[in-house]
Amino acid sequence: MSTLKSQPIQTVEEFIRALEHQEVREVSDNLFLNFPAGDFLYPDQFTLGWIGTNHNLYQLLVLNQRYPSNSQSTEEGFEVSAKAYAGLFRGIGFGAYAAPDSNMTFNVFDRKASLAKSLESGLQEIVPTTSTGDRRAYASNIQFPVFSGFEQTFAKDLFLFSGLEKGTVDTITTSLAPVWKNTQQDIFKNSWKMGSTEAMFLRYLGAKKSFQLEPNQAHNLAAITPDNTKSGIDLFKFNDSESFVMNILGGVTPEEFYRKDGQKTYEWWSKLARDYGSLIFSEGPQSKFYQDSPTAPDSQPFVELIQDLSAQYAAAPKTDYKTFGSIESVLQATLRFYLLFNYQATQLNTQNSLPYSDSANPFVPGSFEELRSQGFSSNVVKAAAVGLTWEDVYGSTFLDTFAGNEAWVDNLKVSSLVQKSISGSKGDTDPSKNIFNKLNPNNVYDSGWIKSADLTFKEIEKGSEVNPGNPNPNEFETVYYLDRDATRRERAIAFGPDTTTSDIFTASQLSNGLKNINRETRIGVGLQKGKQIKDLGGLVTSADVLPEKFKTYIELGGGIDRITGSRFADVIVGTTKQDNGDVTPGSLTVLARAGDDVVAPGRGSGIISLGSGRDQLVIDKGDTFGRTTLFDFKFKHDSLVLHQDLKASIDVNNDQFLFVFNEADADGLISEYKTLHLTQSSGAATSNGYVSSWSEYFNQFASPELQDALVAQPPGLV
Repeated sequence: MSTLKSQPIQTVEEFIRALEHQEVREVSDNLFLNFPAGDFLYPDQFTLGWIGTNHNLYQLLVLNQRYPSNSQSTEEGFEVSAKAYAGLFRGIGFGAYAAPDSNMTFNVFDRKASLAKSLESGLQEIVPTTSTGDRRAYASNIQFPVFSGFEQTFAKDLFLFSGLEKGTVDTITTSLAPVWKNTQQDIFKNSWKMGSTEAMFLRYLGAKKSFQLEPNQAHNLAAITPDNTKSGIDLFKFNDSESFVMNILGGVTPEEFYRKDGQKTYEWWSKLARDYGSLIFSEGPQSKFYQDSPTAPDSQPFVELIQDLSAQYAAAPKTDYKTFGSIESVLQATLRFYLLFNYQATQLNTQNSLPYSDSANPFVPGSFEELRSQGFSSNVVKAAAVGLTWEDVYGSTFLDTFAGNEAWVDNLKVSSLVQKSISGSKGDTDPSKNIFNKLNPNNVYDSGWIKSADLTFKEIEKGSEVNPGNPNPNEFETVYYLDRDATRRERAIAFGPDTTTSDIFTASQLSNGLKNINRETRIGVGLQKGKQIKDLGGLVTSADVLPEKFKTYIELGGGIDRITGSRFADVIVGTTKQDNGDVTPGSLTVLARAGDDVVAPGRGSGIISLGSGRDQLVIDKGDTFGRTTLFDFKFKHDSLVLHQDLKASIDVNNDQFLFVFNEADADGLISEYKTLHLTQSSGAATSNGYVSSWSEYFNQFASPELQDALVAQPPGLV
């Protein structure tokens, strides 16, 4: 089903209608998704609430088209199919141990509608109200929960809730800055290629790097019950380090499991849980957590602990803290404890505001076990017949264990926001009716949405426009690939520009002996000659951007696409606004691999790994929509290329984020913008240490033309 619209969905009512009619369209960032907790978006002891973004809502539209419901919209909202609901549940970061319950209801909210409602009624009161008692005109403060953001949040909380004077808070914040910076460059910075975030989290709690645990064991080590059915302090399991090894791992010795001082780290984590667990789940204000005296022996208020730790670290950063190992290791565990329990940043948190999912990805064929092991099941004859391995198709990476975007907003009063409900069907008669049972704690390694044995592997053929006009929403069952001896013509490929199918494409098989293609290469369509690449239009095909020679040109249509490039120079182009203003909605995940690649992510949200080489990231005039996460944008080698009419602003709250937009309209408003997100694995090593922010990129590495495009962040933007 194809739906071309020039404007994204702007209202809650419009989104519900799109679900009812199985439309797939772009979704404005006005809209967000949440699982309400009482009167507020989140329990009222929290100042911020986790939300699913417009990208998650776009994913739901795709799932709803593939796995449609027979429901009709109601005054309350819409009931999607069980399978679409389960996919949504995974996409916003719930783990496999939190099985979807058909009685649970999400709400889709409009973060700006309350202001309009207030003004129309003539009310002087500014709404909505936050859990802290502050009033906001609307939920304008969208934050991205990345590690540098956590650092800022911790400093703010310390000032608001600890009872300390500002000067003392500033001293503590300054002393902790190196710990935060070192933590940003820990193993989590490469989570996109390191596998399970649970396994990485174990490193903080004492496990050796090489030690592998099953998910239920990881949950136990983190002191969380596997089924996550308990609440409050009952979530904790207080195992000492040796009994954990004996009771959970069975037969493994502490020497085999723990790294140096690992037992001490684990004991420190258990002590934090015992001392402060009841305060965290008290349902009182956060000041209670900071200031109240725990009942555990030899404990102290959290504010006193932070003062003691920061003072020792400032005075003697190379010393041990009591019997618990190095002071920096103790501080890192303490700060992550604060994040885990004060902001529910669980062991699945990637610190890149992308949720890791320990279950199958509904947009990539294969089971979670295949994702985790990065291998097709042994009975996949079709893959073997064409000589493709998992790495050939997807690349040696764990990109496909990330499901969507996460964000924060102020913990707003639910009744002040325009909203509709989204629930899962309780009476499906299709094969997905048992989906909730398939995704439960006893069946973690679920079989996936599309089994890898059912995949079709299709070589790109002459006449290289793929699936033109194909309305099949399940096109992701097909893996398109370029054979190692592909002709020149076959390596200039255009996918259908007006469909919402999702395509999986790999060029990993290309060999070194192939001749290059260039701007004069034609994309043939059937028996017609087609257009030369240089005549396709757009910034990416201009002489200033396009290399003189390259191995592939891949132009995507709409849908949720997954692309693996070759070892050579590739040009990969996502969906963009057409000359007539039409938009095919899309989302692009790219593993470009080696070579001097040109990647234009286009509109929509997605994930980009550029790989080695001197790569160009291209943002055209019509691409100013969605959020693109850049896992490995290397400042010394890669470059950002913007259309000459575009402007850019570094987020004043967090310089890991760059906003790209067209000039403001006559009213001074920015109608839409693109967010480029740098993860911790982006950046460069300098004489001042590793730098990984847009501020440093523009100060030290950006071209003069790019520096000229940088302006102050316009009012009202995010």
